[in-house]
Amino acid sequence: MRIFVLFVLALSFFGCSTKVPCNCKCPKCPKDESKVFVYNEPEITVYKEPQQLSKAQVYYKKQVSYVRKKAAPYWGEKAQVADKFNYVKYAKDFKARTIINFQNGVIRVETTDTANPLRTLKEVIASTLLNTQNPETVDLFSSRHTIHVGEPFLFNRVKDHDGEPIRWVWRANRYAQHLIDTGLKKDAIKTSTGVKKRYYVTFKMKQDNYSNSSELNYASIVKKQAKRFGLEPALIFALIETESHFNQFATSAIPAYGLMQVVPHSAGRDAWEFLTQRPGQPTRNYLFDARNNIEMGSAYVHILFNRYLSDVKNPENRELCVIAAYNTGSGNVLRSFHKNKDIAVSKINRLSPDALYKHLRQKLPYKETRDYIKKVTSAKKHYL
Repeated sequence: MRIFVLFVLALSFFGCSTKVPCNCKCPKCPKDESKVFVYNEPEITVYKEPQQLSKAQVYYKKQVSYVRKKAAPYWGEKAQVADKFNYVKYAKDFKARTIINFQNGVIRVETTDTANPLRTLKEVIASTLLNTQNPETVDLFSSRHTIHVGEPFLFNRVKDHDGEPIRWVWRANRYAQHLIDTGLKKDAIKTSTGVKKRYYVTFKMKQDNYSNSSELNYASIVKKQAKRFGLEPALIFALIETESHFNQFATSAIPAYGLMQVVPHSAGRDAWEFLTQRPGQPTRNYLFDARNNIEMGSAYVHILFNRYLSDVKNPENRELCVIAAYNTGSGNVLRSFHKNKDIAVSKINRLSPDALYKHLRQKLPYKETRDYIKKVTSAKKHYL
């Protein structure tokens, strides 16, 4: 979710107090009837304090720099780190790592350990298969060992050579050995300390319709939150696919976290205050929890529908605006029509859904958002 990365982008098209009116019937929605729209006053969906954005970004960059510095002797100066679509976890003092590409469903486990590479590889494969969904046990910015308590993160996404899901240590170890025996590969990579030999295996997550198998992992949560907030489950699934491709530990430099890429200080703050009726914002680990993340992301979509874009009358038009706003903020969406909010809404209300879609694809200020609306609307069709 890319919501006003720079402070200049944080100056919204229309501002509002923290008591923004909501037209829905949810008992937790503010009931203030006043509407305050002042050009260039920040919305509450953006950073109220610009320096907080900088601190969050600086902290993220420090973590990335730390990982790359530690990994450089084994993987090169620009060692891969976790992002939106790739789960990257280092292990064994950075001499081994797992990379899970959620876009193509491919898992790669590799090591440059020279002492006992095959043993290291087997241990890291087994550990990867048993890593849990609990964010408190997973640190993507260190090589700390992951504690295996609870259902594995990849349970039902990966099956062993007997076609069985992997939950227990013995099965994980057996499949790890099978992967080494049947698929071990070797090559050489250039690192900051010279050329090193790399040992690796690759294997796939379940491919009998990968998106559907990933969808099933979160179906009950999505349906619960969709019903709670009056949303289509297909829309939530489409946002998750576009934002993270079902990577529970997705992270980005904004920074945004989790399945729906919630930015703590912006959408996260809006959703937190809406749900709890008190000031605050979610933490990274809170957002790495799938249930929390889908609740926060769905609440924010609800806010977009029923607060910031509630004056858009046609339901199809409002959904198109909400999709774009989830990426860039409602202010940027409205400003693509006119600098005056009321005039912008009036123009939207005169358009057909097809004409509005064409406008958003051509006139939104950022290419990322212009592409985003196409991705989400296309993805939604797969979940209907």
